[in-house]
Amino acid sequence: MWQPMKVSTILDQTFKTYRAKFLEYSLYSLLIWGTVTLLISLLLPGATRLQSTVSLPGLVSAFESGDISDIFTSFQPVNYSSIIEMLLSFLSVSLSFLSIVFVLPLITGGIVFITLAVFHGTEEVIKSSFSMVVKLYGRLLLTSFAQMAIYVLAGLALLVIMIPFIIFFVISASATGSGVVILLIIFTFVLMAGLFFAVMVFFSFLMFVFPVTILENKVGFKPIGRAWRLFWRKKWKTIGLFLLSYLMTSVITWIFSSLGLFLPILINTIINSAVHGLVMPIPIIAFTYLYMDIRMTTEGYDLELRAGANAKKGY
Repeated sequence: MWQPMKVSTILDQTFKTYRAKFLEYSLYSLLIWGTVTLLISLLLPGATRLQSTVSLPGLVSAFESGDISDIFTSFQPVNYSSIIEMLLSFLSVSLSFLSIVFVLPLITGGIVFITLAVFHGTEEVIKSSFSMVVKLYGRLLLTSFAQMAIYVLAGLALLVIMIPFIIFFVISASATGSGVVILLIIFTFVLMAGLFFAVMVFFSFLMFVFPVTILENKVGFKPIGRAWRLFWRKKWKTIGLFLLSYLMTSVITWIFSSLGLFLPILINTIINSAVHGLVMPIPIIAFTYLYMDIRMTTEGYDLELRAGANAKKGY
């Protein structure tokens, strides 16, 4: 009989699995994704260097020293090197978007595949994981397109929802009196808390999409609907795991990024890309285990596995 896993147990199992299959995970997260993010980072010249991070749906732009506002506020003589820098920056941003859409599904799929193999005790298939994930790439890509559509719809919905709040905020801000100030502070706090919670829910349930795609053979929007139903069964546990896993990876990334400030830019960029690649599998492994735990505790998937094992043995 399957015993439900606590969040601490899932994280402990995540790190055990990561250590045991470090080389296998590194093929995807460090060798492939790390190389892609390093290339993107190196293409951005000088002050405006884009650095990609582990969080899916996922990517954060960090703009370091420098101010490009003059490009838009004044006319200056054409500078050849500036044009080259702008073209490189545009190429870097374009590659960032393309890598999220086309490369990230392969990386995430590989990490999920390895974790599922470890969970099911079929670790012999890990040796051929890359070729098997490549065969699944079409399904993973279609699901990635569906996710991008969900991101766009969520962004539009957020914009529509925010419009009346912005109008209310502007009208209230033009009023006077201590009572209005207190009301604005409370309003802002509630609004930010609501947005934070919505973001947690949104990205938490999407973490189940690729495990569903691979194990349940669902494609497109179907894994997204299935992921939402799984999330709703253990929503607080899912949100808690999301916060803890990404907090740990963020702290690790921040520590190495801080140390890299004392190093030359090139070395710092290489270290950052490597660190992002190394911590990337942690949340994905954790949510693959949580996905299995939810199926075990709410759908009796452990009984299904046992029945399948007995059938193979001829029982």
